[in-house]
Amino acid sequence: MRALPWLEPLLKQFSERRLQGRFPHALLLTGLPGVGKSWLAEQMVRLLVCEQPSEAGACGHCRGCELEAAGTHPDSRTIVPPEGKQQIRVDQIRAVSDFCSSRVNTQVSASG
Repeated sequence: MRALPWLEPLLKQFSERRLQGRFPHALLLTGLPGVGKSWLAEQMVRLLVCEQPSEAGACGHCRGCELEAAGTHPDSRTIVPPEGKQQIRVDQIRAVSDFCSSRVNTQVSASG
């Protein structure tokens, strides 16, 4: 994992809010290309699926962390534009909407 020091305060704040059970229902990450939005999003997902998070971040060893590291966590999806395109498609949004409205496969509480 590469460290992006300019994003660490945001990640720390997100981690603290997750531990307190006080994080927003949605986030919009914006910025210029190359500032680390994808890295930040990946770290946030790791914190959310971790079964034993701490102020230092995701534990990296629990079942949730292992599934996410393998790219097989049932409650995690990454949506990107199709190859050669700059925008995601409407059918991708519909699939995300269906996924979000379905029952979650694992139960991770906001407090860990």
